[in-house]
This record gives sequence, structure tokens and C-alpha cells, in this order.
Amino acid sequence: MLYLMKFTDAPPIAYTESMRTGHLMDDPALVRECQTAYDLALSDACHTQIHWPWRGP
Repeated sequence: MLYLMKFTDAPPIAYTESMRTGHLMDDPALVRECQTAYDLALSDACHTQIHWPWRGP
């Protein structure tokens, strides 16, 4: 699980969570990396969902 959090009065942070562990990242480079990975995954998921020719409308 990935949580990307933005605040009006503080820099953004990312929190990753898996079975029995979690990691809070406040390094701007790591947060940008997480945001980029999320954006790419979302873009791929949306593209795949829209262009499946065997699925109905």
C-alpha cells in the first residue's frame, strides 16, 4: 500500500505499508520517486482498462 500525502504547511511525504512493516519517507527525492511510480502505474492501469478489445462497452 502506498500513501502520498500533501500538506499546505509542510512538505509532502510518502508512506509505504506491507505485511508487518511500514516506512515513512520525507526525503523529497524519494517522495517524487514514489509519486512517479504511482503515476506510471495509474496511467498503465487506465490505458489497459480502456483498450481491452474483448471487453464490452
